[in-house]
Amino acid sequence: MRKILLIALFIHCLIGEIFPQSTAMPTKGIENILSQSKEIALQPYFTDTILAKRIDSLTHATHSDQQFFEIIFQTGLSLCNTNHREEASKYLSYCLSVIKDIYPKIPQNSLVTYIHIMNQIGFVYNCMGLPDLAMNYYSKALDFSQENNCKEEEAILCNNIASILQAQKKYSESDSLFKKAIVINEEFKNPQKLFVNYNNLSVNYAKRENYTKALEYAFLAMHQLDAVNDSDMVILIQRNIGSIYLKQKETRLALQILKQVEKYQIKHHQEYYLAGTYQIMHNIYKAMDRKELAIEYLKKALALSEEHNNIMDKTTLLIELSDCYAKEKQYHTAFAMLKQSTVLKDSIYKIDEEKRTKSLSTAYNEERALQEKLIQIENVHDVTMQKIYIITACVIIILLLIAGWINYRLSKTKKKTKKTLYHYVQQKRGQMERQEEKIISLLNEQEKLKLELEQNERKQIYYSLQDTKNKEFIAQLTDRLKQLLLDMNPKEIQVKKQIRDIISQLNLLDSSNVLQDFRDSFESIHHHFYENLNEKYPNLTMKEMRLCALLRLGLSTKEIADITFKEVRSVESARNRLRKKLQIDQTEDLQKFLMSF
Repeated sequence: MRKILLIALFIHCLIGEIFPQSTAMPTKGIENILSQSKEIALQPYFTDTILAKRIDSLTHATHSDQQFFEIIFQTGLSLCNTNHREEASKYLSYCLSVIKDIYPKIPQNSLVTYIHIMNQIGFVYNCMGLPDLAMNYYSKALDFSQENNCKEEEAILCNNIASILQAQKKYSESDSLFKKAIVINEEFKNPQKLFVNYNNLSVNYAKRENYTKALEYAFLAMHQLDAVNDSDMVILIQRNIGSIYLKQKETRLALQILKQVEKYQIKHHQEYYLAGTYQIMHNIYKAMDRKELAIEYLKKALALSEEHNNIMDKTTLLIELSDCYAKEKQYHTAFAMLKQSTVLKDSIYKIDEEKRTKSLSTAYNEERALQEKLIQIENVHDVTMQKIYIITACVIIILLLIAGWINYRLSKTKKKTKKTLYHYVQQKRGQMERQEEKIISLLNEQEKLKLELEQNERKQIYYSLQDTKNKEFIAQLTDRLKQLLLDMNPKEIQVKKQIRDIISQLNLLDSSNVLQDFRDSFESIHHHFYENLNEKYPNLTMKEMRLCALLRLGLSTKEIADITFKEVRSVESARNRLRKKLQIDQTEDLQKFLMSF
């Protein structure tokens, strides 16, 4: 046993030498992520002070997997909220590569957060104008959420993938994913998410000029909102509905809705959204051929876009104004605005190209770094597998040697045990034979005693019956002598005296109770017979109970008549009376019945 323990200790040390970094690697990766998170939290643009404190506390204390994943997600979210998308993409890509290295299987309590991290990086790439990369991460996250039955996250990802497909004008595929998200969100009764799904479906149908369906889903989206708490969103969906009515050429209804929207947005100082409202109102007045009002609302929209430095909207509005002035034959103003829009368009194109190039370069570098990291992990895995094969071979050889040695020891022990067992069996067999002889002797003696007991019982019954018979005879003889005295002539005094003397002598011979003596003698052999019989049939007389006892002994009617000095008919009558008292049918055996007591 000591040798086996030493061998096991040797194997354990060997594995420890080959895999010395197995526990250190995950710890190092986590420390690197926390360190990078801390650096981001120290940047001036990072405004989430509570998260910064949490990151700082986790770098100096132990933490759970759930806390670690939550820090990654919250840090990425803060970067997105402050429009630092490139930093977010770099940070999240690095974190995902480390997570793959550390966790072969994502912990159960961190599944949802891990899905949110993948969804987040997909969102970042989509905002950077890289929908293919975004789709890649969304698809991976969707597969992962389906594998782990994370339904709410599955709905979010279906909506996000459908939005990309919508932008790519793949409306049928987009529809099916939006509807799938709706089914899940209806199951979980999530009105905010249902609003997004229905609104997106409304946009889908509007782009295909199916305005009836677009309105249906727009109203369903509005139905999910609370009129008080979600008033801003209600106004925006009303604006969308007004825009759809405009496309249906229901200009009056569209104008009525848009005026309500304009009034609300002015009251609540929502200038950013108001610019879009003015643009739609321009289109309404344009459709109604009210040129002055159309130009007025276009100018209002342009003023707001300049105020908020919205170059994209400003370019579009300048082109629209240029067209309006051209139709009014104000060519100089139209040309100036068109020229201004062209300059802005060129600058937008240049900025977009720079951003796109930078985004592509960043994405390429991140993907290359990720691929290099994966190759590195695979190389480490290959080396590890080679070491595992070597260890496995060594362990198998050692185990075979141990098995051979154990087999030899077992064989030797088996022979010794077999020999000891043979002697033990022989010894026990001799003891058993002697015990068997004793048992046979005791059984024979017991049988002999049983026979003697039965003989004694038969003798006792015989003597008891004989005694009963004698006492019955004396009783009958006494009764006859008494009758004789009564029948004699009173003058025969001497004879009467002699008869009385004989009766006195007979009474001396039979001074005991015949019935009680018979009962005592009978119950010494058949215990509690009288007691059991009396308990069930308390109305039986002592003579009837004696008759039962005689029948229990198996005596015939004639034998009972001889013992009791009665006629056979008298005994048969007594038996019939007994049957009635015992309530036994004539077909039933009386003796067998009495054997049960």
